[in-house]
Amino acid sequence: MDSNEEIKGGMIVLEDITQRKRMENAITEEKEMLSITLRSIGNGVITTNSEGEVILLNHVAEQITEWSQKDASGKKLEEVLIWDNEANTNINDIQTGRALQQGKILVMDDDEVIREIAGSILAYLGYEVSFASDGKEAIDLYKEAFENNEKYDVVIMDLTVPGGMGAEDTIKQLKNIDPDIKAIVASVYSNAQIDSL
Repeated sequence: MDSNEEIKGGMIVLEDITQRKRMENAITEEKEMLSITLRSIGNGVITTNSEGEVILLNHVAEQITEWSQKDASGKKLEEVLIWDNEANTNINDIQTGRALQQGKILVMDDDEVIREIAGSILAYLGYEVSFASDGKEAIDLYKEAFENNEKYDVVIMDLTVPGGMGAEDTIKQLKNIDPDIKAIVASVYSNAQIDSL
């Protein structure tokens, strides 16, 4: 402003937030895939934040603890998980998330960050994890494991793979290899439908 309080100039600052938006989208997709995975595991799964407050109970955990997801959310783990001392499970292992599972899981996602995060979580839970970046690679890995009598217990797939084969086409071919395949299809698109399942 000059002495007459008139604006004489201005400045516009532009910031490219493309990378930040990509990371935000990747995190959203990872959270959705993780939630679907944890809710689909056949054993009781309870996740907590760093303060030990419950974030998620899958259906099996709701049955075991007799707490609903809504009622348990935000409560301390010790309050939700009251364990019978005569049980064979070590409560310390459960509290630290080290009640290990067994099984093989194939994770198919075109996003390397999603594969790494999902793989880290599943490996931490005790699963043996393999990775594919698209449907063709997933089919090759599944077929090889199936032919060697080392089939995967479950396949977790991203619905859409830009420039590659996504879950819908992949599952059709995997069913030809193994009609009893168990698969989880994840998508950040809430209205996505899969006709082949």
